[in-house]
Amino acid sequence: MAVWSEINLTDINQYSRIDGDFYQPEYLEYRKKLNGHKNLSHFISEIIHPGEFKRIYSESGVAVLRAQNIRPMRIDADSNSVFIPRRVADNLSRNKIKNGDVLITRTGANFGQTALYIEENSEAIVTSHTFILKTNENINSAYLALYLNTKYGRKLLDQGMYGSSQPEIAPKFIKIIPIPVFSKEIENKISEDVVLAYKLRKQSQSLYQQATTLLDKELGLDKIIFEKPKSYIANFSEVVNSNRADADFYQFKFKQLEEHISNLQATTLASICSFQKGYEVGTKLYTEEGPIFIRVSNLTINGFTFGKADKYISNNTYNIFKAHKPNIGDILLTKDGTIGTCYVVDEEVEGIVSSGIMNLTLNDTSIPKEYLALVINSQICQMQADRDCSGALITHWKPEQIRKMKIPILSSETMEHLAGLITRSKAARKESKQLLEQAKNRVEELIEEVATK
Repeated sequence: MAVWSEINLTDINQYSRIDGDFYQPEYLEYRKKLNGHKNLSHFISEIIHPGEFKRIYSESGVAVLRAQNIRPMRIDADSNSVFIPRRVADNLSRNKIKNGDVLITRTGANFGQTALYIEENSEAIVTSHTFILKTNENINSAYLALYLNTKYGRKLLDQGMYGSSQPEIAPKFIKIIPIPVFSKEIENKISEDVVLAYKLRKQSQSLYQQATTLLDKELGLDKIIFEKPKSYIANFSEVVNSNRADADFYQFKFKQLEEHISNLQATTLASICSFQKGYEVGTKLYTEEGPIFIRVSNLTINGFTFGKADKYISNNTYNIFKAHKPNIGDILLTKDGTIGTCYVVDEEVEGIVSSGIMNLTLNDTSIPKEYLALVINSQICQMQADRDCSGALITHWKPEQIRKMKIPILSSETMEHLAGLITRSKAARKESKQLLEQAKNRVEELIEEVATK
């Protein structure tokens, strides 16, 4: 169906854009609803475009936040974190970020993702792929970050995008985004909720880290140094018994791991779980909207994550394959691509899981589900998965290999304690997410109320 917009010459002169995408009806409708509100330029002292630098990372020093760490209303710095020496960071004044800065990714598939940096006692820098917004006294930075994550703020960031192969946004288009400001009381309440949500998320991360640290200690992993010799030897009998001829499979660290597990009380995953593989509907059954088709990329150790690249199926397809719908309490495990990610479902989602995901049913009630997921996500099981899948160009973890994975069993009290830490971690994360969603909904409702008057 054809879609078009009628615009005035003054609009083209104002925005300095002649491409049709900039004037899509949805963008113009949002700008109309926000008519009368001041642009972002009124609320910031500057937008900093950090400089590029030679990325020679170190094991410690000053944290570097890359574009991949900046996500909508959160900063994922714990996973895949990198550092640069302090002497290098000290010379990158334009890249340094401070407590209260608003960060916006400026380029790539995830351009326009906005987060608030809340860290009073730690230093960090960002790469040249992220803008730093410095707010002035006219607005609270927490409120601004939240607004840019509402449907209005996000769409108007999308409007400013240019370039097809490598999407990008320039400061001049960010500055002309209208920013609705309501009473100071409302702004302060929303800002307080945003800060509380960030604290809850940090608390969630801390609880999960406590669980992983304690697990490693209980399993004795904190005392092992996995060696990486330049060469290693495998006997012919080992090659025959394992039916593997690739050198990676026989790395010395895997032998160390196997020996360590032999000294623990452990059982195979098959002895405590039954398995059901997800279903691959095929690209021909994808639709523009409907129930979600949950792929490996949608699953993390913290739950489901959805975005622009998601795939959907029709209600009819969903009803046919509804047996593959993940229910609360199900244990999901990825077996293709990014392997070994395990998650106990704790939220309702309308959709089915793909064939790259296994649904585990825990048959041993003496083992808490959250403990099993924690162990599978830990080093002791991730190394087993790495060994099984080493040498492959495209990673596929075979079901027969998954079934043989060794699961350490600790005392009932310890397993319950570890499961309790994970449960508390997930509860804090869920509350954080709810606070942000409620705050976004409140801002969107206020915009609609003002626009209809």
